[in-house]
Amino acid sequence: MGTLIHWLSEGDLTTDGRANEVAGLVGSSPQLFPDLIAALSFPEAAVRGHAADALEKIARNHPEWVHEYMPTLRRAAIADPAAMVRWHLAMVFGHLAGSSETQDPSCQTLEQLLHDRSATVRSWALTSLCIIGRLSPNRSPRITRQISALTRDPSAAVRKRADRALKTLTDPELPFPKGWAKGKKVLGEI
Repeated sequence: MGTLIHWLSEGDLTTDGRANEVAGLVGSSPQLFPDLIAALSFPEAAVRGHAADALEKIARNHPEWVHEYMPTLRRAAIADPAAMVRWHLAMVFGHLAGSSETQDPSCQTLEQLLHDRSATVRSWALTSLCIIGRLSPNRSPRITRQISALTRDPSAAVRKRADRALKTLTDPELPFPKGWAKGKKVLGEI
């Protein structure tokens, strides 16, 4: 775990640090994945933020690796003081959208994150909910109600994204917005 922590500690919360390198290392050495999850509990905020960033990049291609860690990720997504951790974990839940076993816990957590103090966290939470709603139309009415409240958000960026998400959820012919679903597995299903 020493190398991971060393790499994750480089930079601060305004940078990605070496999250890309960590994602590459862990992606090619899955036995290191539990160490990356453990880094989400590290005392230093930059380590946790970079770990969440690397985890999000890995979850794009390997969402199945994340399933058993859902309770840990949900706690960190709600409670971590670093917004960088919360928004990357909100993105992770979007990568898990294709798995019916993770949709309930993901939706519960994302609905809480819609009220986060960070506009970036709220934006990614509503984006991941939109992915889930598009993949599971039976969840779409509840998700649409949740997102519609954000059309009055104090942040113009969140309001704009909420408007676009509502259009995406209500018009299945509308292409999914570029850059919202980054995971290859999720993209193939939308």
